[in-house]
Amino acid sequence: MGTGRGQGRGRRGWGPLILVPILAVGMQVTVNSVSIDGGAGSSVPAANPGPSPGASILNRALTEPPIVAAGPAVRFLSGDTDARTAARWSRCVPIRWTIDPMNIDASGVDESQEIARWISVVDSFAAATGYRFDYVTSRRGDAGHRPGVLPAIDGIDIVITYESADDVGDYRRPTLDETRRIAESWLSWTEDGSGAKIATVGSVIMDYRDLSTTTSTRQYDPTDRMALMSHEFGHVMGLGHDEDESTVMFDEWTAGKAGLTPADIEGLVLLAEEPCPQAGMTDEVESKTR
Repeated sequence: MGTGRGQGRGRRGWGPLILVPILAVGMQVTVNSVSIDGGAGSSVPAANPGPSPGASILNRALTEPPIVAAGPAVRFLSGDTDARTAARWSRCVPIRWTIDPMNIDASGVDESQEIARWISVVDSFAAATGYRFDYVTSRRGDAGHRPGVLPAIDGIDIVITYESADDVGDYRRPTLDETRRIAESWLSWTEDGSGAKIATVGSVIMDYRDLSTTTSTRQYDPTDRMALMSHEFGHVMGLGHDEDESTVMFDEWTAGKAGLTPADIEGLVLLAEEPCPQAGMTDEVESKTR
């Protein structure tokens, strides 16, 4: 079973931060830019008991997410240089995804508006790739949160949750405390003898307390979260980092950044154009983490 991770990162108290000048509404302003992905030195969390088939994850040390070029502006999460062997979802079956709404309000935004932002982000991925995403409504706590266990719901391919490195209960996510990440994403895949890697389950975990800080201090507007959401969802779809600062897959969260760029879409399309997997995919690959 292969496993990839992309991590969002920000320091406690949001300092020191990188100051980045941008142009907004015809005037020069200075906003905060947070590095949202980096390496770690912990173990991969265990899979949640009873998730979708193929969700078990081996215990390996995390490594720095590589920047691997498949072209001038294309990176793949699994470290491959070719879309034919990069971890990807099958375009021939719907991808079922959900949001566990627990703690969304605690992140400093309206729950319904946050869910609407996620739906808009996923719709943009569908429009760019032709993948079919089926949204499934979940109740608070459906993902069965436990510290050290990846969130999962039986029958769901991609689960999005709001947890925190600082939560004192069941929603504490220790991996978010490694160099203070603001979000992280995980992708698991199977591999057959041909080298094809087909995704089985994925998850995005947002740190609700750190997000609340960015909102209450007005460092980021709630709509700025769409770039962060797109970045993490891009990892779940198989993209790695991009060196182009204008893309959502660049590893800094910058206020004012919009959605998918042509460079982001290029990588997604390369993955989506790969043929449907053959029957009988088996777990033959060593766990990999990003």
